[in-house]
Amino acid sequence: MDIQFCSVCNESIPMGDLDAGRAVQREGKVICVLCETSMSVPAPPPAAQGASEEIPDFQAGRPTTDVTSAQGKEAGAAAVPPRSGGVWSALSMLLASMAIASAVGGAFFLLDRIDALQEAQAGEFERLRDRQEELATRSADSTLDVRSSLEARLESLHGQFMALDARLAEVRLAGQRELDALREDVARLNERIADLARLATEVSELRAAVGSLGELATLARLEIAANLDRIAGLEAGLPAAPAQTPSPDAPTWEVLLDDLGSQNPGDRWSAVLALGETGDPAVVEFVARMVRDPDIFVRMATARVLGDLGTMRAAPVLIGVLGDSEASVREAAVVSLRRLTGEKFSFDPEAKASDRVKRTKQWQEWWEREGEALLADENP
Repeated sequence: MDIQFCSVCNESIPMGDLDAGRAVQREGKVICVLCETSMSVPAPPPAAQGASEEIPDFQAGRPTTDVTSAQGKEAGAAAVPPRSGGVWSALSMLLASMAIASAVGGAFFLLDRIDALQEAQAGEFERLRDRQEELATRSADSTLDVRSSLEARLESLHGQFMALDARLAEVRLAGQRELDALREDVARLNERIADLARLATEVSELRAAVGSLGELATLARLEIAANLDRIAGLEAGLPAAPAQTPSPDAPTWEVLLDDLGSQNPGDRWSAVLALGETGDPAVVEFVARMVRDPDIFVRMATARVLGDLGTMRAAPVLIGVLGDSEASVREAAVVSLRRLTGEKFSFDPEAKASDRVKRTKQWQEWWEREGEALLADENP
């Protein structure tokens, strides 16, 4: 903001005061409103005609040129002689004294007013400066606080990023380890599957061999029985009886029934498999007796054979096998049941006994509802 200074009292004058007429500019000099007012005090009235004394021009505060003379010159007449008279002289002196007193009083008032305005202006300036310093300090403090907060936040975010990066590295490492372990498990499972495939092939070959052995055993037993009959006839002095061949109506698997009661678990196991390979549903009643065999392998083979025979007469027997003491026998029984009946009732061979009882009851209830109709459909 532009500021001028009074040429009389040297006080500052804003340009707004100059524009608003609160200060004047004369001959290149700026005069404030107070100084302008004090300099514009009206002069006392002129003395009357006939006064004996004339008020000095310097006391009246006007030019030294006699007004009367100036007027006379303008009118083209001679200068008026100075007025005289004691009364007018005293009156003029009184008026001059009053004018001087008024001017002095006005000057003192103006000076007091100027001092008050200067003090007010100085106080306002100090307040403005203090306010500016306060605002500057608050702005600096606020900026510093914001900067400190942002730096702290940035440092916190950097710490969180570093922690997340470290955690991600740990997760990646753990995931890679789990992936490697899964790959190893898959490799072992593939090897196990290959071993099981080879084992299945060997089991099929063994079953074929057992079937051949069963036929040979049957023929050998028939031959032995015929020879024993001949020997008995010879010993009795009788002619040898001709060898008897089995009745064509008798099933060939009957010779295997004796092995079901053998003391050797291997013989019992082979007999069960051989009876199952006949595919004759009539063997169910003989094979079903083996579900109580003391040997676990014989019971497992019995459960599988009952499912392979494909007759619903084996279903109630297999439902009873679900209560076997061995999980492997229970598993063979439930697999045969599902294959035979087509039902998919839930049953976990490894579950607790209470849960297995519930699931077995579900199979039993199903057989009570459907068993009779299924048997009727099978044997019309």
